[in-house]
Amino acid sequence: MMAKKTSATDLLQTAQKHFAAQQYDGAMHLLRQVEQLPADRVDLRIRMKVFNLMGLIHSEWGDHKTAEQKLLQSLELAQQTGDLSLVHIRYENLAAIYMRLKQYGKAIQAMQQCIDIKEKNGDLADIPRTLLQLSTLQFTIDNNEAAAKALQQAARMLRSAGVHDMDHIIHFNTGMQLKRQGKYEAAIKAYGRCSSVALARDDYGTAAKASNNQGDICMTLGRLLQARRHFERSTVYADKATSHYISTISRLQLAVIALRQNKLALSRRIYTELTPRIAEMDDAVLLRDHAELDMMLCQAEGDYQGALAASQTYIRYYKMYYDNELSRTVLDMQGKYEAEKTERELQKARLKQAESELKALRAQMDPHFIFNALSSMRREMLEGNIESADRYLVRFSRLLRMILDTTRQPMVRLSDNIELLHLYIQIENNRQGNRFDYSITTRGIDPATVSLPGLILQPLAENAIVHGLHPKKNGRGQLDIAFSRSGSALRIRVTDNGVGRQAGKDKKADHTSHAMNIIRETLDLMWQGKSRKDYMTIKDIKTNNNIGRGTEVTVLVPLSA
Repeated sequence: MMAKKTSATDLLQTAQKHFAAQQYDGAMHLLRQVEQLPADRVDLRIRMKVFNLMGLIHSEWGDHKTAEQKLLQSLELAQQTGDLSLVHIRYENLAAIYMRLKQYGKAIQAMQQCIDIKEKNGDLADIPRTLLQLSTLQFTIDNNEAAAKALQQAARMLRSAGVHDMDHIIHFNTGMQLKRQGKYEAAIKAYGRCSSVALARDDYGTAAKASNNQGDICMTLGRLLQARRHFERSTVYADKATSHYISTISRLQLAVIALRQNKLALSRRIYTELTPRIAEMDDAVLLRDHAELDMMLCQAEGDYQGALAASQTYIRYYKMYYDNELSRTVLDMQGKYEAEKTERELQKARLKQAESELKALRAQMDPHFIFNALSSMRREMLEGNIESADRYLVRFSRLLRMILDTTRQPMVRLSDNIELLHLYIQIENNRQGNRFDYSITTRGIDPATVSLPGLILQPLAENAIVHGLHPKKNGRGQLDIAFSRSGSALRIRVTDNGVGRQAGKDKKADHTSHAMNIIRETLDLMWQGKSRKDYMTIKDIKTNNNIGRGTEVTVLVPLSA
């Protein structure tokens, strides 16, 4: 019996040597030999280590699902030993797997378990590192309050212990927090401190990310020269760290800056150099931004046919990116649902809202609208109306960018929503031969301080245009959108002088009515638990002869939501 245990131990030790030498096939062959031995003939801790190492190897192979399964088996055995130090190591490994799977809810749960066990076991020295990982992860999913709390706790513990080994991470996460709060100058300084400390430690990867983030902020502030210097430094650091992703992102931004400075040849050269690298990386974000750069370059170069082709590529990658992002959001909500059992009903509502947003995004980016817009641009080009086509393309590309930005967050400022509305209505009106006038007004509110879901307003305008104004044969159309305060709610009133619901209901497919149903679902979630039920009303406007002459839709959005 003892010889067999020793044999299993020897196999494990040899497998560990193979793993350290990155000889994963050889290591896995030995581990499977141990796995096939009867459980009662192998020590509990040996089996625990075997499953743990198998999980790490599967992770290196990219088989993260199998890695999760093996690590869960290792965790179960670690819990049987009663050794908490073994348990928290397994939770750390699981958190790393969940992050690679982008199951951030499960990763957060595993990290929190790890922190709780370390506290219980008295392993306080290692808690700040896990807290910083947790903080970074919380920032990734825009859970800013929880991220800031974890960051402050980690910084406090490190200061008390007089430890400075993680100062660069503290500065980096502080920069993220300040950026999210709109404190851009302070964020730039925090990233600068991060870069200095990281370089002193030869941590070029962290320095590259910090410099890249400084460049992003300077771009937001319109400081192109400063942004360029930060991105140039980022590429140098990233190349030293062989961080191809950060290097590519920074070079894309340098191409955008060159374009804005009218250095078209330089911008096009960078674009061309990056093309094979981005194709090989096959990342939806990089492919999207690369196509957008090509679209802007073609437009600046006067190649409108090329700009049209690039815009179609951009749309394809744009939709691919959001399918991935929103699917990830649903998975993340599921993870949080499992992690926070005491808040199951709240998480269920958030999951339903994420699914509604996925449907709403697809409804908002109606393929018919995209096709018609591109067809209108092509018609303008073929007819030689280059200036008109140029204006159309600028509006259309800006609209896509606005939708991309606003649909990333559940709540969007009213001022951004209004800008998106202007672009959408102008494109629709131009496509229909400028047959109607429109107005957007606000009363008693500051659009910059009021937020609402980003997927509500465009379908309301679309419904009025498609079903009301488009079928109108006589007279000029009029669309009015008004925002005002109604107690603790934002009142949105959309009025058109079109043909009315009865006459317009059969004119188009059910796309816009489907979008209106999604708006009702969203409002149901926002008003959940509140007594008010009149948060969406539709009023028919008729003549004295009972003939439809328009529609008025009123929506109430709770300002406290």
